[in-house]
Amino acid sequence: MEWFTKKRMLLISFLSTILFFVLYSNKLYFLCQASGVFSCGEILKFLKLFFLIAPFIFIFCVITYYLDNKVFFSLRKFTNFYLIIFFFLLLITPWYTGDEFLNLQKAHVSFLGSILYSVISLILILYKSFKKE
Repeated sequence: MEWFTKKRMLLISFLSTILFFVLYSNKLYFLCQASGVFSCGEILKFLKLFFLIAPFIFIFCVITYYLDNKVFFSLRKFTNFYLIIFFFLLLITPWYTGDEFLNLQKAHVSFLGSILYSVISLILILYKSFKKE
């Protein structure tokens, strides 16, 4: 039995999207201030940047929900692979850099990674949808 079925993937991506918007609204930062833990705010910022990709995953899950299973399975494999790479790239990227020519930060990697995921997913969906077997 496959754990990531269409319905579960749609539900997980929907809940991740809601979590992203909750993190983006900065409503949870008062918990960090109340607890006095310095790393709490950094963790919330990292999660906000990581979950930036969640709305894009949700959109493509909705698109593939009504398409053929082969399109969904190929997108699911790509998403699982991409999330692992995206997480590690985000993890090793510095928060702030002082270089004026190559100013690469976590926010830039998160934004560009989400755009890259969208472009590749769109190409993958179109390719798998129109491919004749």
